[in-house]
Amino acid sequence: MILFVTIYFCLQLIIAVILWYGARKSKQINTLKTYKNTSVIISLKNESQRIRPLLKSINQCAIKNKDNKLFDCLDFIFVDDHSTDNSYKVVFDELDVKFRYFRLRSTSGKKYAIKHGVEQAKFERILTLDADVWFNDDYLNFLCQTPCSGLTILPVNMTSNSFFGKLSSIEFSFLQRLTFGLAGLGHPYICNGANLLFTKNSYSNSLSYRTDAQIDSGDDVFLLEAIKQANLPITAFNVEDLAVSTLAPIHFKSLLNQRKRWYSKMKGVTTYLGGIFLLTSNVLLLLCLFKLNYDAVYILPVVIKFMSELVSVKEFKQKVWLLPHQIYYPFYLLVLILYPKKNNWRS
Repeated sequence: MILFVTIYFCLQLIIAVILWYGARKSKQINTLKTYKNTSVIISLKNESQRIRPLLKSINQCAIKNKDNKLFDCLDFIFVDDHSTDNSYKVVFDELDVKFRYFRLRSTSGKKYAIKHGVEQAKFERILTLDADVWFNDDYLNFLCQTPCSGLTILPVNMTSNSFFGKLSSIEFSFLQRLTFGLAGLGHPYICNGANLLFTKNSYSNSLSYRTDAQIDSGDDVFLLEAIKQANLPITAFNVEDLAVSTLAPIHFKSLLNQRKRWYSKMKGVTTYLGGIFLLTSNVLLLLCLFKLNYDAVYILPVVIKFMSELVSVKEFKQKVWLLPHQIYYPFYLLVLILYPKKNNWRS
């Protein structure tokens, strides 16, 4: 038993190191010497309570770059999918740069909102941002100097001060490592539409491969898969200057709803095998922790698994939460598997 568990966790550590290596490769980037015109699409629905950090970030970028021509190269497009709150008023009152705002007459879903934004975009390069993200003062400056292939995967950070938020941010960090690890190894599998760069031509060419119109979320992952099927180039830049941040869910129920939506996008044999591997890993961890009461030798596989988690988390403030995360995660996974998926506009 001890031999099997130790080998299993050694395999997990090897996978973590390989993904770390792939993520390191995706940090390589050669910025352009000039700004490239970029249309920035922000799709939203009832975001009046969450959109202010984004508006503030854009305003601060404008203040810092007021003496150059950065904002002449940016085309901000807000697509409001029939909000029933005052999102419209918040944007018009608080955003200090030029933008266009489109209000859809009826609820059509986030995918249609993005499609409408792409159709209205002035420029070939497209950036999609979620309405609840924020970024540093140099983000837009660096973005407009970043090369763009058919689709370019960019990083997203998740932060929180709540207990469940801190634990969920660790899981999100694992997902980001998986994202950039696989992309850096030449096998992009997932991406995040909260911060995604692509070309209008690639988007248009991918439409004939899209079969997800009836699925309520997952525009990012389905777009990635369609661009892969169209044999268009995909790159990833795991660079902090290109990162946006978002808040983790505060409550356990909202966390389950969010993760259920995310994982429902990732279908196929690879996903199921990964899920089985992950669940088995956490069940074995609980078994090892139980066995420690009787046999100290089980500390070895526990340490090996903990090392694999350390490799997968980049921030020190997240690493200090790894121990409670190890104990919490198996129970969380079980609840997540049993929890019913609920439709939600936000993907």
